[in-house]
Amino acid sequence: MAKQSKTAQHLSHKFEMPLDTLPMKISDRMPFYVVVVGCCCALVLAALGLFDLFWTEEDLSQDFPKLAPRGYDSILSPVWFDVIVCLIGIGIMGAVIANYLRYRKIFFDGESFKIIDRLRSGKKITYQDKLKNYEGVLLRIEFLQRGFINCNRYIIEALHKDNRKTVPLFIAVSPKNMRQKWKFFAKKLNLPALMITNEGIVKRNAEDLDKSLIELYKEGKIKSKYDFNEPLPKSVILVRKSDKKIIKVAKVLCDAYTFIGWGIVLIAAAMTALAIHQNGLNALVVCAALIICATAVVLYRRDKIAIKKYKFVIVHKFPFKNKKKGEINKAEIEDIEVMQNPASERYYLVISSQNKSLLFGKKLPPEDLIWIKNYLVNDLIK
Repeated sequence: MAKQSKTAQHLSHKFEMPLDTLPMKISDRMPFYVVVVGCCCALVLAALGLFDLFWTEEDLSQDFPKLAPRGYDSILSPVWFDVIVCLIGIGIMGAVIANYLRYRKIFFDGESFKIIDRLRSGKKITYQDKLKNYEGVLLRIEFLQRGFINCNRYIIEALHKDNRKTVPLFIAVSPKNMRQKWKFFAKKLNLPALMITNEGIVKRNAEDLDKSLIELYKEGKIKSKYDFNEPLPKSVILVRKSDKKIIKVAKVLCDAYTFIGWGIVLIAAAMTALAIHQNGLNALVVCAALIICATAVVLYRRDKIAIKKYKFVIVHKFPFKNKKKGEINKAEIEDIEVMQNPASERYYLVISSQNKSLLFGKKLPPEDLIWIKNYLVNDLIK
C-alpha cells in the first residue's frame, strides 16, 4: 500500500493531458476567466473608492457628527476609508495577476515527465523523472472554494513520492465519467490505479481494472474481512427475509443534522405563529408550513440497502413511499470502498461498477461503514 505524505497542488479547474500524440506538452495554470472576473471585481471596488474620494460633490464628514449618536467617535475618517477600499481593490487585482503568472509546463515523451514550475517570484524550477518511478494513477476529490461558491474538484494524477513531481492527468468540477477516465489513464500509462479510502491509498493493478470483485476473489487477489463474531453496529439494522436481506440506517436523534433540521422547524413554526397573531393567514404562513413539511420529510427519511440474489438496491424510505435510488448487479461490482467527503469530512460507502456508482450512509461513522462494507463484500464472494 502506498503512502501519501502531502497532496500536490494543481492550478487548473479544467485539464486533460493529451496522450494520443507524443511527445506532448501542456500548461497547468489558473483559468483565464477567473483572472478576468477577479480583475473586474477589483476594478469596481477600486473605482468606488476613487469616486467617493475625488468626485463626491458633498462632504458628508462635516454632517456626520450631527447624524452620529452622541458620544460616538469614528475610528476612520471618510478619506482614509476610501483609500483603504482602493488599496484592497488594487491588492486583489495584483494577487489575481500574480497567480495567473504562476504556471507549470509539463512535457511527456512516453518514458519520462519533465516539469517546469514557474513560481510567483518569476523563478523557474525544473523537475524530471521516468514514468517507471511513479507510484500509480490516483483518483481523489479536493474541496474547492470559488468566492462564495464551494464545490468539489475531481483530480486524476500520476502520483510520485515527491509531490513536486506529481503531474495532473485530468481535472474537472463534475464527477461525470471520472471512473472511466481514471481507468483509461492507468491503462494508458500502465501504472497501478490508486484510490484514497479509509485504509489510506489502496492499489489496483492496471490489468485488474475491468475485473469484478467476484473475479478477483476467484483469482485469490482479495479476501473476505467480515468477522461473524463482531456485533452489529448500533446505527445499523439488519433484517433477514426469505428472498433478501435489508441493511437499514437506524434513526439517530442526537446528530448535528437532526438538530439543524429541528431548528429550522422551530424557526418556521415561530414565524407562522407570529404571522397568524399579527395578520392572520398570508403567504408567510404558507411558506413556513411548507418549510416545516419539507424538513420533517427529510428528517424522517431513512436509507437502506436491499441485498437480493443477483443485485444490490439502494432505497430512500420516506413517510408514505419508498424511492429506489439505484441498483447494481453483483457480477458487475468492481469496488466497495469507504471514502471521505472533503467538504464535510464525513465518510460514506461507495459501490461502483464500470458505469455506475451508488452512495450510502452519509451520516454513519466510519467504523459502521466498514462493517457494512465487509458484510457486502462477504455476501458477494461467499
